[in-house]
Amino acid sequence: MNICVYCSSSNLIDKRFIKLAEDTGKLIGQKGHSLIYGGSNLGMMGAVAKHAKAHGAYIKAIIPQYFANLDEPEIDEKIITKCLGDRKEKMVEAADAFIVLPGGLGTLDEFFDTVALKSLNKHQKIVYLLNYENFFSPVVAYLEQLIELKFISQEPEMIYQNCQNLDELAEFL
Repeated sequence: MNICVYCSSSNLIDKRFIKLAEDTGKLIGQKGHSLIYGGSNLGMMGAVAKHAKAHGAYIKAIIPQYFANLDEPEIDEKIITKCLGDRKEKMVEAADAFIVLPGGLGTLDEFFDTVALKSLNKHQKIVYLLNYENFFSPVVAYLEQLIELKFISQEPEMIYQNCQNLDELAEFL
């Protein structure tokens, strides 16, 4: 399975998030899956790619042209896109499933874009939101409010799966 991971590329974040990314990459590799990601060697992005590769995963990086000359970890395939919007489109096309790890605005943008497309029936791929240490609890509460107020017609489990930890996620993979 081709699994796309959305996560932070910041090197300033707490090391426990880097460890989560390392463990996620290891899980992807050990389960025999391929990794699709944003191509950075920094932060959680670099950690997930490095550990997925170390555990046998095929690595596909999808990178906007303005980031294409940055150093990336060892990858098997690199796709250069015109912009971030094109990168998201290529990621959705290439992936069979998505894992959303903690991250900032870019990660939230990728998550919301992917679930919005799913809610519009543009794809039927599973989106796993890894709510590590309740990182995404405010986002989950917001989505539940949107459903309660009828701004979203689908139940949450129809557009994403909320996982609390890697063990729970591993059961799905």
